Amino acid sequence: MHVSEQSRPRVAFYQSRPRVRRPIWRRQRTEKAGFAAEGTRGRGEKTKRVWISSLPFLCFSHVPSSALCGEILFRFSLMCPLMPFAVKSLSVLMPRFVILTHDWPTPHWDFLVEVAGVLRAWRLLAEPRADADIPAEPNADHRLFYLDYEGPVSGGRGSVSRWDSGICAWHTNESDRAEIVLRGAKLNGRAVVQRAGAEWIFRFMASAPE
Repeated sequence: MHVSEQSRPRVAFYQSRPRVRRPIWRRQRTEKAGFAAEGTRGRGEKTKRVWISSLPFLCFSHVPSSALCGEILFRFSLMCPLMPFAVKSLSVLMPRFVILTHDWPTPHWDFLVEVAGVLRAWRLLAEPRADADIPAEPNADHRLFYLDYEGPVSGGRGSVSRWDSGICAWHTNESDRAEIVLRGAKLNGRAVVQRAGAEWIFRFMASAPE
């Protein structure tokens, strides 16, 4: 490499400096990220933003907050060999949903989806299943408390138990229509709840197996 006369003193100075050996974990992260250990000067920030295959790591600060982002994170969680830990960490950053069986006043399924600090709620009058129109009724917003709760409901309103739960991503959130991608233990696909005349319909479309 050609070095100009003006740059020679500076190059000689850097070459004469004693090499500082970085900690082993820094060298391993650099090598796995695809950067040579000797050529990482000025690339420290890059090494922090690279997905390291041995660790389920993703820099969420550089991902746009959109529905497409949610789908990317879902696929990451499904591909990750440490699936339970990945889903648990993603649930901190992504909205969650839960479907509760409720025996009061008549048996039904409460479909609760997290949005803006509350749970938007619908009452499903039949058990959710793929490619079927399930009669639904809009319900009042619920507290986030019900994402993890099972047991009796206050006021003598029966009890609830978890039918399914997981993480989700909103595609549409309007007063008369909601479209959500669900990633749960039973439901893995796209759910649409919309007004059809004077009634509401819940429809679930399962995703193709990965």
